[in-house]
Amino acid sequence: ESTRATAASQRCVNVPPRAALAPVRTSWGRQLSGAAQRCWSTKRQRAGTPRARPPRRPTMSIRDKEKVDQTAFAAERIAAAKDALAASGSLEDPAVVEALLTTEKKCRLSNDAIATKQVCVAILGLCREKRDWAALVANLQLLVKRRSQSKMAISGIVANGLEVLEAAAEPGFDDAEREKLLRALCETTDGKMYCEAERAKLTRMLSGLKERQGDVAAAADIMQDVNVETYGALSKREKVDYILDQVRLMLAKGDRVRAYILSKKVQRKTLEEDDLQDLKVRFYKLMSEYHVLEDAPFELAQCFWKIFDTKCVEEDDASWRDALSSTALFLALSDHEPGVPDMMHRVLAAAGEKLDRLPLAKHLLKLF
Repeated sequence: ESTRATAASQRCVNVPPRAALAPVRTSWGRQLSGAAQRCWSTKRQRAGTPRARPPRRPTMSIRDKEKVDQTAFAAERIAAAKDALAASGSLEDPAVVEALLTTEKKCRLSNDAIATKQVCVAILGLCREKRDWAALVANLQLLVKRRSQSKMAISGIVANGLEVLEAAAEPGFDDAEREKLLRALCETTDGKMYCEAERAKLTRMLSGLKERQGDVAAAADIMQDVNVETYGALSKREKVDYILDQVRLMLAKGDRVRAYILSKKVQRKTLEEDDLQDLKVRFYKLMSEYHVLEDAPFELAQCFWKIFDTKCVEEDDASWRDALSSTALFLALSDHEPGVPDMMHRVLAAAGEKLDRLPLAKHLLKLF
């Protein structure tokens, strides 16, 4: 019995007191009891500290490498490829496109963007020279998707494609081939801020192609997703002109809601600038088409009054007569609202001399 008492006393001595145990909480926030704390501490001592992971080795991009000038080498290989094409007459010759693709890889890995751009443009130029439009589209898609392709090379490829599209009609380059090239270039420029202006132009060209083919709905769908107002590479005039084309296509498609939403992107104050007067007339004519569909005569009168109050319209006798007559007519057809009498008095005061030459319009304004 004395032995048992001694062993029990030793066990009690080895157990740390409750006050010495720091409170332990589990990952879910529950505080452990005294016995559970002792078990937890024992497990942590057995497990030891976790081994530290070795640091990851930094990966090096092609653009981080030192540039090696390959301009002379690229010019030499391009000249050799042109001579080989003149001798064989086929793009399938290994000394033509295949050799230039190898040259492009070497220039790209040497971080020489200028030489890479020259080689890419040369490949597309050889395809255009042989009128092989399928090869041109295929090589274009191949070059822009290569690893760590430089922005300069992609910009040069897109510019070369635009040059092909804007050139005069070439043999074999029909609407089907044009659409393939347009779609490839649109896919290339998608999401690239340094190609915003080119993307806007390509999208408009593709939409125009669909419209000429009679597919107005497809043309409108292509244009509607382009948020051209966020493009910093375009001027104010180009943005307004682009949005007006979007509104026109939405009205032609019959989507009045989206046409109205797009029209809100144009600031009315911007249209009052002297160099945007033609766009102002075009905008309010489109809005008059919208208000005709909405059966809103007072809004129509406001649109025609804005058209009349434009320098280029006031200088043309037929234009201001039509705009002022329409203003008076739609004001007379408008419901009696608080703004209608006020606008009638403003029109009579501002266009008094010209209304004398339109007695019927003046009579309508005074009658109502």
